[in-house]
Formats: sequence, C-alpha cells, structure tokens
Amino acid sequence: MTKEQSLVWASAHFLATPFPADIFEYGDEDDILEHIKDHPWEVFEDHPALTVWSYIEALADDVRRLNPKPSAINHNQ
Repeated sequence: MTKEQSLVWASAHFLATPFPADIFEYGDEDDILEHIKDHPWEVFEDHPALTVWSYIEALADDVRRLNPKPSAINHNQ
C-alpha cells in the first residue's frame, strides 16, 4: 500500500466522504484541509481540520508499519 493509498483508506475512518483517490495528484495542502472541513464525520465536526489530518496521517502510518510490503493484486482469483 502506498502512502497515498493508505491516506485515502484512513480518511474513510474520519470523513463522511473519504479523499478521492487522486487528491494527492491534483490537490495541495489547502485542498486536503478543505475536503476535511467539508466532509467530517459528525463526531469530528468540532475538531480543527489540521487535527483531523493528523489523525488520518497517524492511522495511515500505523497501517503502513503493520504491512510494509506493497500488496500485489492477484487478478486470477
């Protein structure tokens, strides 16, 4: 799992609408924070966007540490 993939995956745990898969290709930090402000889960509505971003990054980092090898997709299954 790449860093970007893990961030998109982790965003689904904190946002009602996860990051689009290509947000890191076309977006900058302002776009990311705006997406967080516009799509928080209700429980995170009062959290600053930068704080939610830190939650997303922490979860994504943990997932990559637990599974450091990129997973191969087996199309034959």
